[in-house]
Amino acid sequence: MRLQLILAAASFSTLANAQEMAKVDDRAAVYQDTDHTTIVTNNVAARATPGKHLDVEARYLVDVISTASVDVISAATTRFNEVRHEAEGGVGWHDDDAKLDASYVFSTENDWTSHTANGGYTQDFAHHQVTLHVGGTAVSNDVGRSGDANLHRQLWVGGGSAGLTFVLSRRDLLDLSYTLAYSSGYQASPYRYVSFDGSPIALGAPENVPDTRARHAVTLRWNRAAFEHSAFRSHVRGYWDDWGVTSITAGTEYVTGFGPSWELGAFVRGYAQTHAWFYAPSYPTVETYMTADRELATFVDGFAGLRLGWHRERASATFSDLRADFRVSAFDFEFFDFPRLRERQGVLGEVAFGVSF
Repeated sequence: MRLQLILAAASFSTLANAQEMAKVDDRAAVYQDTDHTTIVTNNVAARATPGKHLDVEARYLVDVISTASVDVISAATTRFNEVRHEAEGGVGWHDDDAKLDASYVFSTENDWTSHTANGGYTQDFAHHQVTLHVGGTAVSNDVGRSGDANLHRQLWVGGGSAGLTFVLSRRDLLDLSYTLAYSSGYQASPYRYVSFDGSPIALGAPENVPDTRARHAVTLRWNRAAFEHSAFRSHVRGYWDDWGVTSITAGTEYVTGFGPSWELGAFVRGYAQTHAWFYAPSYPTVETYMTADRELATFVDGFAGLRLGWHRERASATFSDLRADFRVSAFDFEFFDFPRLRERQGVLGEVAFGVSF
């Protein structure tokens, strides 16, 4: 039963099971879709506990993007290549019942620089049967355009979240959370241009969207230990904003352990959204707000994949823990009112390795 509860709780953060050790993890991923986009990502993270109640962590990520998607072609460019660097540092304090953490993230690419400050607090109640978690974030973005030294825009984002996690039984964990985000500033893309009179070809008018956006989301997660050494991890999320976009996301993963060290998972996820109130496939004339962003159109998507995990405790005199994770997923997007791209398919492969000292 202890293993079943661990499997059911694996995707939730619990203070009672915090371990004092140093960890290093590396995750690499390759993304490829039929919209001529390739993304190669590498993410290295380290965490240490220098004191009984103190955690420190650091992370570095690099994305290498090569794309000739419809967004790039609409800007009269044959192919776009980009490298993004992101670094994060954080510190946290915890005891048996509470945790307080803060982090800073710096992200940069040739036309975008971002500074993010995060903070969070977690508190266990009723002998770890109920957990309260709250968090906040503030982001400052400097937006530019490659090859154009005169374009400088600002985008500010602030937000917060709050939620409760309940241990319903020895087999069930339930988490309910609410997230709010508010954006102010430049939220268009300097590379996208809208079309007119029903033509799918961009005719030179840049998109323009509102300067502010308020986003809301409610997420319910339920982890259920099913058979011996196996569990279901399910979630559903509702989203709405003042641009008129509403969406629903639902997914589940079945995870089973076998042998002393292996875990196999199969997962599916679906998503559907309505378009923004000012979105149109093309415009009869110039309007105050216009966009060619497919992410503001009406579409659905689906993901499915497999994950294989390996974990060995007390692996050697040097390493107290070794782990590896392999996953592959396929996806399909169907756009109902975006004539430049009716559908998009692709695959995502990931491999990760980690050690603990």
